[in-house]
Amino acid sequence: MACAPRQPARIHALVGAARAAVVRLGQVVVTETDLELSGGRTLRCYDTGADAADGRLAVFYHHGTPNIGAPPEPLFPASARLGIRWVSYDRPGYGGSTPCPGRDLASAAGYVSSVADALGIDRFAAWAIPAAVRTPWPAARCCQNES
Repeated sequence: MACAPRQPARIHALVGAARAAVVRLGQVVVTETDLELSGGRTLRCYDTGADAADGRLAVFYHHGTPNIGAPPEPLFPASARLGIRWVSYDRPGYGGSTPCPGRDLASAAGYVSSVADALGIDRFAAWAIPAAVRTPWPAARCCQNES
């Protein structure tokens, strides 16, 4: 697996005038953070439930190409009613994530695991739009037996 971030990662709030750590999309607050991976690489993460540890179902959103990983705003109203917490990340080389030449489909499992660990998420589901439909499967296989 190319560029697999399986070692402990550190999470840092975004700083700087051009970027905000918290963005309001409609009635939902999305927290953007940078996850520091090995080799000085960064994975930009998005979380609609960073302020609440209320046991909501975390759903990892896998975006298509050439989008960034910001969660799907049109689904926020239904998600709020259903108690869904959206979590996502910019794939390497997109948005705020640094490139990872040679990465493969299986590397998504390492990214999902690193983000879940950093955000304290023990259980989650995955959802992908058509261009990214294969992305959740390696993550599910890798993470299904973790405790």
